[in-house]
Amino acid sequence: MSNNHVKDDTPARVEARIAARIKGATDELGTGETLDVLGVTYDAGQLKAKLQSFQVPYTATDQAHHAFSEAVKVRDAAQPGALEFLDALDGSVVGKFGPRSPRIESFGFSPRKAPRTMTPEEKLARAEKSRLTRAKLAAARAKPPAAPPTGASAPPAK
Repeated sequence: MSNNHVKDDTPARVEARIAARIKGATDELGTGETLDVLGVTYDAGQLKAKLQSFQVPYTATDQAHHAFSEAVKVRDAAQPGALEFLDALDGSVVGKFGPRSPRIESFGFSPRKAPRTMTPEEKLARAEKSRLTRAKLAAARAKPPAAPPTGASAPPAK
């Protein structure tokens, strides 16, 4: 037979080929019948044992993959509860020790830094900007003077 392993070299196909060969060795090789493979003669039992030794890594990998998939499902199911608890714990830690305490570093987050103090020039610029904004808003809110009604006559004077 030609060397046609190129199209059949995926793990699933190799495993299927091994399983088919085990079935063939079990069903078709009778007592006393042998096969020569790579210069070694195998009877049905020896051939089946050799094929099963090749099958073990594929079976172990399948089982490990299934266990991994199940572990990921369990982890994903637990994540919302874990996140809720961690968020609540973060709030409790900050509430107990304060947001600027160095003690919260041992819980895995950095203390909040004190705000930077503004220079006198920055304070003056902020005050001027606020003054201009208030003036603009006051002008926008101001009501225009009421115009006299057009076309209607004024009520008679008494």
